[in-house]
Amino acid sequence: MTTVRDRTTLSDSTSVNTFSRLVGLPTLVNEHIIKYIGIWGNSYIQNELRDFIFKQRNNLLLLNNRLHAIYPELDPTCTFCRIRRLNNRDSFEHSFFGCNVVQDLLLSICNALQPPFLINSVEFRQLF
Repeated sequence: MTTVRDRTTLSDSTSVNTFSRLVGLPTLVNEHIIKYIGIWGNSYIQNELRDFIFKQRNNLLLLNNRLHAIYPELDPTCTFCRIRRLNNRDSFEHSFFGCNVVQDLLLSICNALQPPFLINSVEFRQLF
């Protein structure tokens, strides 16, 4: 359970500020941060997805650019872009917001939803 003291310092935490910078949004207000940080802890979400959400929210995903820093022989380009023979360096920003292959996939999923969801909107970034 979070206390009043915890709620006043959440917006100052490194993980919240880093994530806000990565997605290009201002830091969320404390009430939203509590929901945002804690979503991975919901028991009705499958463990694999909870693990991914936790790593994504805390900037711990081992994307190709990070793996390349550890293992220089690995290719730092985006896995999805390599499928289309593009040469884009992988990063958090690219993987979630800039990759055309991922954007096309998300667009097809979002178009199937009613009402359609705009993947280039601020609301989409706020989902992350």
